[in-house]
Amino acid sequence: MDHAAPLAAEVPGHPRRGGKADKVSEELAKKVEDALLERDIIEVEDGKVRRKGYHFVAKSTEERGALALEYCDLFAKGLLDKLALQHVETGTYLRNHYLHIDQEQLPEFQRRLDEAVTKLADEFLTDKSPRTKFLNVLITSTPF
Repeated sequence: MDHAAPLAAEVPGHPRRGGKADKVSEELAKKVEDALLERDIIEVEDGKVRRKGYHFVAKSTEERGALALEYCDLFAKGLLDKLALQHVETGTYLRNHYLHIDQEQLPEFQRRLDEAVTKLADEFLTDKSPRTKFLNVLITSTPF
Protein backbone atom coordinates (compact mmCIF):
# COMPACT_ATOMS: atom_id res chain seq x y z
CA MET A 1 0.00 0.00 0.00
CA ASP A 2 1.35 3.44 -0.89
CA HIS A 3 1.28 5.62 2.21
CA ALA A 4 2.24 8.72 0.25
CA ALA A 5 1.42 11.97 1.99
CA PRO A 6 1.91 15.56 0.87
CA LEU A 7 4.60 17.67 2.45
CA ALA A 8 3.86 21.08 3.96
CA ALA A 9 4.16 22.84 0.60
CA GLU A 10 1.50 20.51 -0.91
CA VAL A 11 -1.03 20.30 1.91
CA PRO A 12 -4.50 21.28 0.69
CA GLY A 13 -5.96 24.25 2.48
CA HIS A 14 -2.60 25.93 2.93
CA PRO A 15 -2.72 29.20 1.03
CA ARG A 16 0.03 29.52 -1.54
CA ARG A 17 1.22 33.06 -2.05
CA GLY A 18 3.39 34.14 -4.94
CA GLY A 19 7.03 35.04 -4.76
CA LYS A 20 9.10 34.67 -1.62
CA ALA A 21 6.48 32.76 0.40
CA ASP A 22 6.54 29.87 -2.08
CA LYS A 23 10.33 29.67 -1.85
CA VAL A 24 10.22 29.63 1.95
CA SER A 25 7.52 26.93 1.91
CA GLU A 26 9.57 24.76 -0.45
CA GLU A 27 12.69 25.23 1.69
CA LEU A 28 10.77 24.36 4.85
CA ALA A 29 9.20 21.32 3.18
CA LYS A 30 12.67 20.11 2.18
CA LYS A 31 13.95 20.57 5.76
CA VAL A 32 10.97 18.66 7.13
CA GLU A 33 11.45 15.88 4.58
CA ASP A 34 15.17 15.64 5.43
CA ALA A 35 14.42 15.46 9.16
CA LEU A 36 11.78 12.75 8.64
CA LEU A 37 14.18 10.75 6.43
CA GLU A 38 16.98 11.14 8.97
CA ARG A 39 14.74 9.80 11.76
CA ASP A 40 13.51 6.90 9.60
CA ILE A 41 9.88 8.08 9.76
CA ILE A 42 9.44 8.23 5.98
CA GLU A 43 11.04 6.86 2.84
CA VAL A 44 10.99 8.46 -0.58
CA GLU A 45 10.74 6.18 -3.60
CA ASP A 46 10.01 7.28 -7.16
CA GLY A 47 9.01 10.72 -5.91
CA LYS A 48 6.45 9.29 -3.47
CA VAL A 49 6.69 9.72 0.29
CA ARG A 50 5.80 6.64 2.33
CA ARG A 51 5.30 6.63 6.09
CA LYS A 52 7.46 4.20 8.03
CA GLY A 53 6.94 5.61 11.52
CA TYR A 54 4.17 7.44 13.31
CA HIS A 55 5.50 10.41 15.24
CA PHE A 56 7.92 13.21 14.59
CA VAL A 57 9.65 14.44 17.73
CA ALA A 58 11.15 17.88 17.19
CA LYS A 59 14.72 18.12 18.48
CA SER A 60 16.14 21.49 17.45
CA THR A 61 14.75 24.92 18.24
CA GLU A 62 13.94 25.39 14.55
CA GLU A 63 12.06 22.07 14.41
CA ARG A 64 10.11 22.89 17.58
CA GLY A 65 9.16 26.27 16.12
CA ALA A 66 8.03 24.71 12.83
CA LEU A 67 6.01 22.05 14.65
CA ALA A 68 4.41 24.70 16.90
CA LEU A 69 3.37 26.69 13.82
CA GLU A 70 1.91 23.57 12.21
CA TYR A 71 -0.13 22.81 15.33
CA CYS A 72 -1.36 26.42 15.51
CA ASP A 73 -2.27 26.30 11.82
CA LEU A 74 -4.22 23.06 12.27
CA PHE A 75 -6.12 24.36 15.28
CA ALA A 76 -6.87 27.74 13.66
CA LYS A 77 -8.12 26.05 10.48
CA GLY A 78 -10.34 23.77 12.56
CA LEU A 79 -11.81 26.71 14.46
CA LEU A 80 -12.41 28.70 11.29
CA ASP A 81 -13.97 25.72 9.51
CA LYS A 82 -16.36 24.97 12.37
CA LEU A 83 -17.16 28.48 13.59
CA ALA A 84 -16.79 30.87 10.66
CA LEU A 85 -17.68 28.39 7.91
CA GLN A 86 -20.31 26.36 9.73
CA HIS A 87 -22.66 26.64 6.73
CA VAL A 88 -20.03 25.01 4.45
CA GLU A 89 -19.07 21.33 4.47
CA THR A 90 -15.31 21.58 5.04
CA GLY A 91 -14.68 18.01 6.19
CA THR A 92 -13.26 19.26 9.50
CA TYR A 93 -14.12 17.39 12.69
CA LEU A 94 -13.74 19.42 15.88
CA ARG A 95 -14.93 18.23 19.27
CA ASN A 96 -13.98 18.69 22.88
CA HIS A 97 -14.55 16.49 25.90
CA TYR A 98 -14.25 17.36 29.59
CA LEU A 99 -13.60 14.99 32.45
CA HIS A 100 -12.08 14.83 35.88
CA ILE A 101 -9.35 12.20 36.02
CA ASP A 102 -7.12 10.89 38.75
CA GLN A 103 -3.59 12.20 38.08
CA GLU A 104 -2.22 8.67 38.34
CA GLN A 105 -4.56 7.53 35.53
CA LEU A 106 -3.53 10.29 33.12
CA PRO A 107 -0.62 8.38 31.50
CA GLU A 108 -2.86 5.33 30.91
CA PHE A 109 -5.65 7.50 29.50
CA GLN A 110 -3.24 9.18 27.08
CA ARG A 111 -1.64 5.86 26.09
CA ARG A 112 -5.07 4.41 25.27
CA LEU A 113 -6.12 7.57 23.44
CA ASP A 114 -3.02 7.28 21.26
CA GLU A 115 -3.68 3.57 20.73
CA ALA A 116 -7.27 4.23 19.62
CA VAL A 117 -6.32 7.04 17.23
CA THR A 118 -3.44 5.01 15.77
CA LYS A 119 -5.78 2.05 15.22
CA LEU A 120 -8.29 4.28 13.38
CA ALA A 121 -5.57 5.91 11.28
CA ASP A 122 -4.22 2.50 10.27
CA GLU A 123 -7.72 1.22 9.49
CA PHE A 124 -8.61 4.10 7.16
CA LEU A 125 -5.18 4.67 5.59
CA THR A 126 -5.27 4.25 1.83
CA ASP A 127 -3.24 5.05 -1.28
CA LYS A 128 -2.91 8.65 -2.38
CA SER A 129 -5.16 9.25 -5.38
CA PRO A 130 -7.37 11.94 -6.93
CA ARG A 131 -10.24 10.56 -4.76
CA THR A 132 -8.39 10.85 -1.45
CA LYS A 133 -7.77 13.81 0.84
CA PHE A 134 -4.76 14.34 3.08
CA LEU A 135 -6.10 14.23 6.65
CA ASN A 136 -4.00 15.74 9.42
CA VAL A 137 -5.22 14.65 12.86
CA LEU A 138 -4.12 16.62 15.91
CA ILE A 139 -5.04 15.21 19.31
CA THR A 140 -4.50 17.23 22.48
CA SER A 141 -5.13 16.10 26.03
CA THR A 142 -4.24 18.87 28.48
CA PRO A 143 -4.75 18.80 32.26
CA PHE A 144 -5.69 22.03 34.05
